[in-house]
Amino acid sequence: MTEILNPIYDASFKFLMEDARAAKALLSALLRRKVTDITPMAHEHYDKVRDREAGKDLGIYRLDYTASIETAEGGNESVCIELQKVWFETEIYRFRKHLGGQYADPNNMETGTQTPRHIIAIYILGHTISETDSPIAYGFGGHLTDYYGQPLELSNTHGGYGNGKFVRCLTHDIIIVQVPRLPDRPRNAAERVLAMFDQRRLSATDKHVIELPDDCNYDDDPLSHRLRMGLGDKELREKMDIEMEILTELELRSAELRESKEIIEKQQREIEQSKREIEESKREVEQSKREVEQSRQEIERRTRASVAALSKAGMDIKTIAATLGLDEGYVGEMVE
Repeated sequence: MTEILNPIYDASFKFLMEDARAAKALLSALLRRKVTDITPMAHEHYDKVRDREAGKDLGIYRLDYTASIETAEGGNESVCIELQKVWFETEIYRFRKHLGGQYADPNNMETGTQTPRHIIAIYILGHTISETDSPIAYGFGGHLTDYYGQPLELSNTHGGYGNGKFVRCLTHDIIIVQVPRLPDRPRNAAERVLAMFDQRRLSATDKHVIELPDDCNYDDDPLSHRLRMGLGDKELREKMDIEMEILTELELRSAELRESKEIIEKQQREIEQSKREIEESKREVEQSKREVEQSRQEIERRTRASVAALSKAGMDIKTIAATLGLDEGYVGEMVE
């Protein structure tokens, strides 16, 4: 069994991705294209959270690169890669918040030109999404459809602005990894690399450690090599502990909010059901009133017919009232 540092934590993930060989190996596997050169962005991005015990801020790391990747034609393309690892669903706000900054950054230009670099956003999720059960999904923003949803073939033969880069510059590709949906045994290069993130391989005695099977032969892998180096870094492990405490607290709060929301939604459903039942009761009461009125009118019609028939037969009001069990005044009104 090969033991490596668990890259679930942002601290250990940062340590992993600071190694150029490991970063290129991970990105090449996910992009399915060789990354020939990679440069971290000049500025690092953090979401700061406060470590109360240490009295300092803990940086939650997000990774941005400019990279040169091989094209299908054998050339190279300069792109901007945004890589985010998010373990809890509650962290997803970081995606939208950060991607907008990439579009707005004037430094994201191809060298020596005013052409914006194409953006590739990679999301490594520690949770699943409802849209697909595929462990790795690819979405290509440069693919267009017409009004009826039919794919449009992109070319540079129709004239107009952009030299074939207008659509490419205004869209981005996405790669979504659902770690919980990874298979038990890797089936391709990307799944082999991502197996290092699989929390089903977590050591039973050390939450900082992932155990990789020996038969997968990770000895020469640059990612596993880098993560093995981090096993003995005490300061790094302490950062991982602090990070998990904070994220666990955030997740607990989120769970409480979700539970409160579910209770409120249940109460709202019950209120709506009560409203429907009250409305139904009102309808039933109105229906009963109508039926009672119809019965009263029918009785009155029959009574008048009986009174008229007896009166026509020569019977006086007193006798008619006694015969039908009615008030003489009431009978008198009918006869008149």
